[in-house]
Amino acid sequence: MGNVLGSYLSRNSTFDGYWLFGFLVPELEELEVDLLAPVASGDSPTAQAARLAQSAFREQLAKAGYPLADITRAMLVLSKNEPMQVVHEGRLGDGWRVVARLSVTTAAGHAFGAERSVGVCPHDPRLESRSAGKH
Repeated sequence: MGNVLGSYLSRNSTFDGYWLFGFLVPELEELEVDLLAPVASGDSPTAQAARLAQSAFREQLAKAGYPLADITRAMLVLSKNEPMQVVHEGRLGDGWRVVARLSVTTAAGHAFGAERSVGVCPHDPRLESRSAGKH
C-alpha cells in the first residue's frame, strides 16, 4: 500500500505542468477519494487529484497481481496539517504538512492501511518550474 502513496505524492503528480499538491494546499482541509468509484471527471485540481489517486491505486494492484474485484473498499484521505517550512526547488517557503491515508478492505475481510506525509508550498508559477513537456 505504501507504493500507492509514494507514486501518488511524487513530483510526477501534476496539474497544468506543475506539482498538483501546490494547487490543492491553500484550500485543502480534507479530501476523500473513493478509489473504487468511476474515474473522476472535471478539469479542476481536485478532480485531477482524485483521478491520479485512482490511477496509482489500480496500477499498483495490477503490478502486485491482485484483482481489483477482490477489493470491497478503498479510500484515500488527503488532509492538511500543521504549517511548516518547506524546501521546494531549492527555496525555503511557508507551507503545510499534507498527510495521505490509504485504507483498503478485501472481500475476505482483511484491512490494510498506509500513511505518508509530505511538505507542500502553495503553487506559485514565479517560483516553480514546469515539468518537462508541459506547456
